[in-house]
Amino acid sequence: MKKSQEKEAIRLTQECWHHYWQLDIEYLLGYCDENVSWIGAEQSEFIQGFENVRSNFVELLNHLRPCYLLNQEFFIAQNSGKLRYYDKRRAAPYSC
Repeated sequence: MKKSQEKEAIRLTQECWHHYWQLDIEYLLGYCDENVSWIGAEQSEFIQGFENVRSNFVELLNHLRPCYLLNQEFFIAQNSGKLRYYDKRRAAPYSC
């Protein structure tokens, strides 16, 4: 992965988490594929499929309060050689 791609992936991750913690789940879901997997902090939070992830987020909104993350650190974990994310400008998944 090129350094510019790594920086963009980290920037997009930070942006998505910012929106998530402001309870704007639609922003984050806008980048999710129909086959998305969500791995949360709880043992029961291994969720697969867009609608299942959406339902989980909606349920979580009842328990979360908006907040800001401080001292954030994000790292790239890559095992396939390709980075895939949804590019709203192209309206399609994008592979790097």
